Amino acid sequence: AQEVAIKEEQVRLLQAQLRQALAALTAAQVQLSYATITAPFSGVVVKRHVDVGDMASPGMPLISIVDPTAFRLEVLVPEGFVRFIRLGGAVPAAVEALGRPFTGGVFEIVPSADPASRTFIVKIRLPQAPGLMVGMFGRAEFTTGTRTGIFVPRSAVWREGSLEGVFVVEDGVALKRVVTTGKAFNDLVEILTGLKEGEQVITRYPANLKDGTRVRVVAQQ
Repeated sequence: AQEVAIKEEQVRLLQAQLRQALAALTAAQVQLSYATITAPFSGVVVKRHVDVGDMASPGMPLISIVDPTAFRLEVLVPEGFVRFIRLGGAVPAAVEALGRPFTGGVFEIVPSADPASRTFIVKIRLPQAPGLMVGMFGRAEFTTGTRTGIFVPRSAVWREGSLEGVFVVEDGVALKRVVTTGKAFNDLVEILTGLKEGEQVITRYPANLKDGTRVRVVAQQ
């Protein structure tokens, strides 16, 4: 009976040692899990803030990761124009380093203005594109209103000193007409005065074209 009691005590001791070993294993697995850093999304490491052997502490950044499918453009908009911007609205944008246009979507308007510049931050989600990287400079265009006007190609406008004008066609004759120009939009120039809607303008002409020359109108292809 005494021998059986000794063996039972040994079994209980071994079981206690097993539980202790399992607890130590669990603690070791927890410590090991701290060595594995898992990002909440798939991305590209763009900066490493620590080196192997450095001591990390809570709140200390280790690496910076960028999601190449979720680039955004942040622009500063004067407070007087924020009312024209709508969430979800399409916005023409361009990244100068890439030399190509984009169409982005407004997904956030930060509801707080910079007290110094009186501007709001508007965030625009950009589509995925080759070569697009963090830190690039971009521009966005917002429509604040529309108005009608008369526009002609830049090539149609002649300049002589401080005068500007175009050649209009009346009864098959090219006539020199002085005009007042306004803003330029890409390859178009706004005509403020001197032209009426429906008048024919010569958009391309030889340098020696003179006032009163008879011409034949040929539509551009």
